[in-house]
Amino acid sequence: MKEVLVYENQRVQVFDDEIRRPDGKPDTYFHMQYRNAPDGAVIVPELPDGRLLMLGIRRYAFDEDSLEFPRGGAKDGEREEDAALRELWEETGLQPAKLIAIGHCRPDTSILRVDATVYVAKLAASAEKAVQVQEQEAIHGYAWMTGDEILRTAAAGGVRDGFSLSAFTLYLAYKLENATVEEG
Repeated sequence: MKEVLVYENQRVQVFDDEIRRPDGKPDTYFHMQYRNAPDGAVIVPELPDGRLLMLGIRRYAFDEDSLEFPRGGAKDGEREEDAALRELWEETGLQPAKLIAIGHCRPDTSILRVDATVYVAKLAASAEKAVQVQEQEAIHGYAWMTGDEILRTAAAGGVRDGFSLSAFTLYLAYKLENATVEEG
C-alpha cells in the first residue's frame, strides 16, 4: 500500500491510497485522519449514583444537534490520558476523582483512521451541578442520564454518534465485568 495525500487543511488529511485488492489487482482506496491527532479519547463521565453525562453538540456535517459523550483528539505528543482530562475540562469544566481506561474504539474503520481510548471519569456527586458547557465548542446543553435512558434514547434514534455508541457499549461491558468480579 502507498499512501497518497490528496488534500489537507488545519484539521484533516485526506488520502487516495494505491492498494492491492484481495484478488491482487491494483486499485485506490480513500481514507482520512485528523491532522496531528490520529488518536484521541472518549470520556464517559459517571456520577456516584451511576448516571452518565451526555452533551448536546451542534454537528455541522449533518446540520443538526447530536447527543454525545465528551471527546477529542490528543495534541501532538500528548498522552491519551492527558488528552481525556483536558477534553473533559475544556468541554464541561469537570475534573474526575479517578479516570479509568476501559478500551478502544474505531468508530468508522472503513474510511476514518482514528483509535480512541475510552475512559470512565469517576466524578464526585457535586459534579451534577458544576457542569459548565462551552458554547465556543458548539456545546449547547447537557443531560445526566441513566444507562436505561441512554439505551431508550439510542433505540429511538436520539444517540447516533459512533464514538458515543462504541463508548457506551464498552462502558456496559466494563460494568458487567466489574459486577461479575464483585459477585464472584
